[in-house]
Amino acid sequence: MKKLAILLTLLLVSFASQAQQRRSTKQKTQREFSQSYWTVGVGIGIGNYFGDLAPKEQYTSTNIAFTRPSFSFEVARRLGPRSAVEFELGWVRLQGSDTESADPKNIRHRYRYIRNASFRNDLFELSVMYSYELKRSLDMYYRRDTWRPYVFGGVAGFYHNPKTQVGGKWVALQPLGTEGQGLPDYKPKYSLVNIAIPFGLGIKYKLRDDMDLAFEVGYRYTFTDYLDDVSGNYADATELSPLAKLIAFDRIAEGGTRDFKGATDDLGPLITVPGGITVNGFGAKGDQRGNPNDKDIYIVTSVRLNYILGAGVRCPKFRR
Repeated sequence: MKKLAILLTLLLVSFASQAQQRRSTKQKTQREFSQSYWTVGVGIGIGNYFGDLAPKEQYTSTNIAFTRPSFSFEVARRLGPRSAVEFELGWVRLQGSDTESADPKNIRHRYRYIRNASFRNDLFELSVMYSYELKRSLDMYYRRDTWRPYVFGGVAGFYHNPKTQVGGKWVALQPLGTEGQGLPDYKPKYSLVNIAIPFGLGIKYKLRDDMDLAFEVGYRYTFTDYLDDVSGNYADATELSPLAKLIAFDRIAEGGTRDFKGATDDLGPLITVPGGITVNGFGAKGDQRGNPNDKDIYIVTSVRLNYILGAGVRCPKFRR
């Protein structure tokens, strides 16, 4: 009888312990979901471009001299102890120039130096992204960790309009069809509305209970090769409009009229063609002008300030 009483006692203790664990787990889950809230924020940063006018043919190559500003506004919904969904509207300026990025003394750069393309492009981006914090935050929003690294990814749509400078004025390049786009037997003109895949990482710092400061680096992989208006082959210059011919062949653009002699050493003599200047088969109809196999990429590095909506003022708790 005594043994039976001891066994029943142990069973009751075990059931009570399991019930307490279930209650604790339920309360913990409730605390985790109590982190669901809305935030608004602004970001100020810089943008860099990777494409046909970059110093090297690789995604990590960019000309720091053409770093340009960016700005963003976001609304986010915190879903739990780690995750959030962000809706962001942003603007970034990209810029590049063969004059600055191509070294005429470098044999691998000389064709690009002779090409003498340049551009400036203002991108307006609308994105939806999922953010995941690497450190788990429990309880209420004001008990989140001070430092919280995170990663993010999503999808974005953007509008862009590459331009170049001629005679001190910025001229839109897409309507001109500098590679013959839109003419018979050429490709159609590229779209100014495109899709990008944003992804990156960052770290948040808790400034106060209702405000975070974040530093973020985000890549945008695009599905267009025309952020810089350079992608395919040269057209027949005689088929282009005078302004398109001036930009694509006479190569005055941002860099002004060029002295190609230093760049053409070891490449062969300069040859005048009906549309402009070519060297060793570079610049005639069908010659390569850009690399259509690699899509353009841009990167946005920003500092962000986020405010938690409805945080209000927390009243202190007093114990009796």
